[in-house]
Amino acid sequence: MAKTTVKNVISSNNITSDPFSITSSFDITSDGTAGLDLTTGLAKIKLGAGDNTILTAADYTLTGENQLAYVYIKNFSSTTVATFTDAVAIKVGTAVLGYLAGGQSIILPYSADNNLLLTADTANTVVEYILVHAG
Repeated sequence: MAKTTVKNVISSNNITSDPFSITSSFDITSDGTAGLDLTTGLAKIKLGAGDNTILTAADYTLTGENQLAYVYIKNFSSTTVATFTDAVAIKVGTAVLGYLAGGQSIILPYSADNNLLLTADTANTVVEYILVHAG
């Protein structure tokens, strides 16, 4: 079985009187039939104005529970989290899933039922993302 470890780190120097950091990781394993080699590859892009489609559901033949995949997204804006300037909205179809402030990242499941879009408060906000198909 193929195995990939995904790691995410949350840290802050100003939420408490002392800096803190939380690190989480999990393993994605595959039975080998679809493999972890099915990935978009890591992409770093500047978002234009409006909605930016990063994953198109029509590109995948399986959907729902049959399309087991994870997406990592990071907002590289250096604007502080407290102001939420340069936030990036994560949309599944037309529904807003949530927002990533500058410096924040997320790992989320993706089932290819709808397109995955990012909308930045400010054009040219840099993000990176990767989809890993878990087979």
